[in-house]
This record gives sequence, C-alpha cells and structure tokens, in this order.
Amino acid sequence: MIVYLWDATGPDRRSRGVTDKKDRALSLAGECLLRGADSAYVEVASFTLGVMTIHHYDRMGTGWRGRCIDGRVMWEPWPL
Repeated sequence: MIVYLWDATGPDRRSRGVTDKKDRALSLAGECLLRGADSAYVEVASFTLGVMTIHHYDRMGTGWRGRCIDGRVMWEPWPL
C-alpha cells in the first residue's frame, strides 16, 4: 500500500504523520508552514507489514519540499 509521510519543523516544535492521500499530506504539512514552521516535506512510501515488527515504511525516493512565500504554500519536487 502506498502512503505519504509528512514532516514539518519549526523553532519550537515538530509535527509529522502518515496518510494514504497525497493531497491530505500536502495540506497537513502546509498548514504547519502557514502557522510558522520553517520547513515541510512529504515523502512517498510503501507500507509493509513485517514479521519481526508490526509495520515498516519503505521510502520510494520521491517527495516534495514546501515553502511559505507571501502567505502561500508552494511545493516543489524533492528528489530523495
């Protein structure tokens, strides 16, 4: 199953999560940017059930880096 890992960091906090929808991940990370986060990333990953662990995320090597410019969130491809 394909999932989207998102991460946003700011001066005093970090937010992150996992969703099965790209637009949802971009929206959640973007909201953090609008509230003052310094950076935000969304990565495509594969969710795998493991034998020795409950689950595992294999990063697929593609993603997006977000920036807040003049009150608008802009996303650009981010090769990993």
